[in-house]
Amino acid sequence: MMESFKIIGAKIVNLREAKKLTQEQLAEKAEIPIAELRKIEEGSPDATINFYEKIGQVLNFTPAQIFAKTDREHRQQITKIKKLLQAAPIDVLHELEIQLKAKLKIK
Repeated sequence: MMESFKIIGAKIVNLREAKKLTQEQLAEKAEIPIAELRKIEEGSPDATINFYEKIGQVLNFTPAQIFAKTDREHRQQITKIKKLLQAAPIDVLHELEIQLKAKLKIK
């Protein structure tokens, strides 16, 4: 889930930059603390929906739109990975399992 917030943060950065706004300008227009905007753009999951609504009003998106896109992209990425896994030999699958468990800290 943390990765989803990083993707959302990156999308907000892209939308902000497309409107040629600095972080300071966006924070001012959205009437939110600059520190909160920085955390959101860095992918922090701690922001309230209210902050996303305020940012969305300035950048022309709703929280539902930006989160829905992330969910769709997440599903698309899973589909791509499934196809790769189906084509992989068993020794590669075993190595990937070990690496994934270590990365996710799963026993």
